[in-house]
Amino acid sequence: MLVAAVVVLASVVVPAAPASAAISCSMSIGTPLLSGGVVTANSFVNCNDFTSGINLSLFLYRDGVLVDDALTGGTLGASALVAETCRPGTYQATASATIWYPFGHIPASETISRATGAIYYNCVPTVVVANPGAQTTLYPDSVSLQMTASGGAGPYTWSASGLPTGLSINSGTGLISGRPTVLALYSVTVTATAASGANPGSTTFSWRVRREGCRTC
Repeated sequence: MLVAAVVVLASVVVPAAPASAAISCSMSIGTPLLSGGVVTANSFVNCNDFTSGINLSLFLYRDGVLVDDALTGGTLGASALVAETCRPGTYQATASATIWYPFGHIPASETISRATGAIYYNCVPTVVVANPGAQTTLYPDSVSLQMTASGGAGPYTWSASGLPTGLSINSGTGLISGRPTVLALYSVTVTATAASGANPGSTTFSWRVRREGCRTC
């Protein structure tokens, strides 16, 4: 008797290894901005997942000369800030970020570069008011205190708040004068504004008005 042999061939399907999820990163850079006499620029790298590392370099130039730089890093993102006291000139910022991705990611790394447009700032200097230090006046003596300032283009316009009762400041010369009438401890703020009106400066100091022989009254 003949016995037929039957061979059954079975196919085994091996699932493919899952592809690594794509990580996406973006980069931005801000145009240099002038505020309070300081020019600043910033840059950011943002990613939708963790990387193996990010190196972010940011550079600030004035008239083509490097005036400040910053190097920062991270894994999910990075940020950098540069700043310089404003001097007249044309400012521009550039940034470069190198990003390394986890094993298996395509690409394994990339470099992104950005640059801002050039912007000119005239940079009006901030006025600096000299602090005269703590003042003490004996009642009822008269007062004559000359305030001074530097920076910006004169003439200055002067103003003051918190002066002892009976005193005033000359808006054209900065001279504080008069005769105090109320015994007290005052906090005085004096402000000088340049002819341009930009970037005024101020200073604050204490002023005690007291009687002879009494240091607190």
